[in-house]
Amino acid sequence: MSRSVSRPSNAQVIAFAGIESEDDDDLNQMNWDDTIENLVTELLAAFPSLRKADRWLDREDHVIAENGLAAFGISEYCGLVAVWIVPDKYELGCKVDDHPLSVKWIASIEKQFHKIVAQVFGFELRHIATASNGEALFERVGA
Repeated sequence: MSRSVSRPSNAQVIAFAGIESEDDDDLNQMNWDDTIENLVTELLAAFPSLRKADRWLDREDHVIAENGLAAFGISEYCGLVAVWIVPDKYELGCKVDDHPLSVKWIASIEKQFHKIVAQVFGFELRHIATASNGEALFERVGA
């Protein structure tokens, strides 16, 4: 069965993007680190209550910024990137409905979040379907 980029199951907002590399090899680690640092810088500037973070929700979901309401993170698989926001208390297995203030705040910043992702990566992708074999299909937003 095919697979796609990981993202936390309780992510309230997910933006997809892609990394276009100059060769077919794995992503250049230095460029990837620079991209993540640029994303963190943009998020911290846009949302002053955030602070840098560096931990993992699971094996593939990397938290890069957080505040008392939400955690912002990034996951990558074969050049496909998911940038996501999960409400606070995610590690306790709480339902999104258990955190109305978090949900409301995340909803209020969603548009700005999508703009930041598109700015950092140069474009944004929209998930349009998942095939029966599990492979996800995307299209460029605004294409």
